Amino acid sequence: MIVAVHPAKGPLSSYFNFSARAGRSTLAGTMELRNRTRHRIVVLLDPVDAVTASTLGSAYVVRGLPKHGQTRWTHLPVRRVALAPHGVRRIRVTVRPPQSAKPGDYLSGVSVEALDQRHEHPRARHRRDDPFPAQVRGPADRGDDDQKDRL
Repeated sequence: MIVAVHPAKGPLSSYFNFSARAGRSTLAGTMELRNRTRHRIVVLLDPVDAVTASTLGSAYVVRGLPKHGQTRWTHLPVRRVALAPHGVRRIRVTVRPPQSAKPGDYLSGVSVEALDQRHEHPRARHRRDDPFPAQVRGPADRGDDDQKDRL
């Protein structure tokens, strides 16, 4: 299975990086799921929390654990997708920070996991976590991307 990220705005990237306003839904973009096999596969999607890795990078918790903070802001229209052989499906990803969200940078992710992988190539990657760096704009921000309020 192949997962491709298509940001709603900005340059093509392997992740979503966008600005949002508290209390408003923002389209982060779409995730394109491609089944490379001749067999039907089922894919599970789930927003997941981000954590700081010991190397000071970011990592993501496993699917199915309780969601906290900004992970709850991520909305996926479906959590389970059946892909036909060689099928493709685009999933819209929206984020809605609550009205109480403070200006700053936030990070969460989406876990993408293919079930019943016996037909995949043995070295194929079956689980992927796509990061969602989001910036919530403050009340002084008038939309100028060079003057964003950050915590």
